[in-house]
Amino acid sequence: MQMKHIGVLGLLALTVLLLAACGESHEAMLRQLETLEQMNHADSLMTNDSLAEALTTYFDSHGTANERLRAHYILGRTYADMGEAPAALNAYLDAADCADTTAADCDYHTLSRVYGQMASVFYWQNLMEDYIDACDKSIVYAWKDGDTLQALNVEALIVAAYNRLEQYDKVITAFDTVYNKLLQTYGVETAAKYCILPVNALLEKGSLEKAKTYIDILKIESGYFDTEGNIEKGREVCYYYIGMYYLQTHQTDSAELHFLKELHTGLDADNQQMASHGLSLVYRQQHRSDSAMKYALYSYEMLDSVFARKATDEVERMAALHNYSRHQAIANREHIRADQEKAQKERLIALGVAVVFGLLLAFSVYRKRKQAQLFQYQRDLGHLERAQTKLQELRSEEQEHSLSTINSLSEEIATLQRRVAEYAKMPERRRTETSLMESDIVTHLRELLAQNPPAEASLADMLALKSLVNEQLPMFYGTLNTSSCTLNPTEYEVCLLIRVHFSPADICKLLGRSDSYISHTRRRILQKVYGIDGKPKDLDDRILAIQ
Repeated sequence: MQMKHIGVLGLLALTVLLLAACGESHEAMLRQLETLEQMNHADSLMTNDSLAEALTTYFDSHGTANERLRAHYILGRTYADMGEAPAALNAYLDAADCADTTAADCDYHTLSRVYGQMASVFYWQNLMEDYIDACDKSIVYAWKDGDTLQALNVEALIVAAYNRLEQYDKVITAFDTVYNKLLQTYGVETAAKYCILPVNALLEKGSLEKAKTYIDILKIESGYFDTEGNIEKGREVCYYYIGMYYLQTHQTDSAELHFLKELHTGLDADNQQMASHGLSLVYRQQHRSDSAMKYALYSYEMLDSVFARKATDEVERMAALHNYSRHQAIANREHIRADQEKAQKERLIALGVAVVFGLLLAFSVYRKRKQAQLFQYQRDLGHLERAQTKLQELRSEEQEHSLSTINSLSEEIATLQRRVAEYAKMPERRRTETSLMESDIVTHLRELLAQNPPAEASLADMLALKSLVNEQLPMFYGTLNTSSCTLNPTEYEVCLLIRVHFSPADICKLLGRSDSYISHTRRRILQKVYGIDGKPKDLDDRILAIQ
C-alpha cells in the first residue's frame, strides 16, 4: 500500500515538472483563458464549466496572482451563466482572495469586476448588507484602477440596495450626490441613464415634483426610449415606476398604459409580478373590481415564482463557510506561490522530504493503532483466562452455586472467545472499515439524515469526521493533498463523506448543497487530484479505495 502511494506521488511530481518545463503549455492555457475573457466581454453565454474549472486548477498551481484571479473570475461568470448562484459566489470569493493587492501590478480592473459580480449575486438573493459591502470594495478597486465610470456606476447601484431596505432618505441623498458627479464628469446623457433609481423613494416620501423631474430626464436624455415612448429590451422595470408616478398623480390612463407595456414586454417573473400588481391598483382606483381581482391574483402567483428562484440560505451558508476557512485558503495559496518560485531541483527535494516525512508519520500512526488493537486483544485474552479459571473454581467447589451464575460466566466466555477469534481472522482493511462505519460520528451523521427534514452536519461534526478518518487512514489526507494539488475545505469534506460510504444525495443534505453543486465538485476533485475528466462516480471509486 505504501509503495502504491509513493508511485502516485512520483507521477504527480513528474507531471508538475513536465508542465513547468513546457513553456508552450502555459502559453496555451493563457490563450484559452483569454478566449473565455473575450466571450465574457462580448456578453456571450458561457457554459463550458469543464474548461473553466481546468483552467482554474492549472493556474492555481502554475499561474501568477493575476492569472489565478482572472481564472477564478471566469469560472464564477461561467457558473453564473449556468444559473448556479452559490457556485458562482464561491468562485468570486476565491478570485478575490487570489488578488495580491500589495503588488505593484495588481489587476485592480478585474478585481473591481469580481466584487461587482459578487454584489449582483447578493442583490438577487436579497442580501442587501452583503451587496453594499461588495459594492464598496468594487468602488475602492475601481478608483485604484483609475476607472471613474466603473466607480460611479457601482456607487449609483448602491442606491438600489437602500431602496430595497426602505431607507428612502438615504436613497435620495446618495443618488443626488452620484448624479451630480456623473453629470459633471460625463454629461447629462450618461447621468440620465440612472434616473429611475430614486423614483420609488421619492414617491414614498411624497416628492412627486422631483420624481417627475427625474422621469423626464430619463425619457428625454437617456437614449433608452424610442420616438414612440417604448423602452429598450431589458429595462421594462422602468415602466413600473413611471406607472406608479402616474397612479399617485391620479393619471390612471397613463399608469395603465405603462403597466400594460411592462406586462406585454417584460416576460420574466419579476416584471410580470410588478406589472400585474400595478394594474390591480389602477383597476381598484377605477372601481373595476373584477379586473382588480384578476391581476391581484396573477401578481400573487408571480410572487411565488419570484421567491421560488431564490436560494438565499444556500448562499449565506456558503459565505459563512468561506469566511470561516478563508485563513486556511490564504495559507494554501501562499504555499503554492512558494512552490512556484522554487527551481525544479528544489521542488524535487521538497517533495522527497515530504514523502519521507509522510511515510514516517503514517508509520507512527499505524504503529500506535496496531498497539491499541493489540492492547484490546491482550485485554480480551486476560478477561477470557480469568473467566475460565473462575468457572473451573465454581465447578470444583463443594458448595452449590446457582445455575444462572454459571450460565452467565459461560456466556461471557463464549462472547470473549468469539471476539478473540474474529480479531484473529479479520483482515486489516475489514477492521478499519468496521471501525469507521461503527464510529460515533458516522452513526451521528446517519441520525441527522434520518430526521424529518434531514439536518445538516455542523462544523464540529465535520471536524470530528476529519479526525476519525485521519486517525484510521493516515494516508488519506496525503493522497488527496500534495505540493501541486491542495483541496479546499469543502472539497475535502466531500471526500471524507464519500470515504465513509455516504451517497451523493446524503452528502447534499449533510453539507446543505444542491445536487448539481456536489456533482460539479466531485468532477472538479477528479480532475484536480487524478487529472481525469470523467464522471463523478469515477471519483467515488478512487476515494473508497484509499487505505
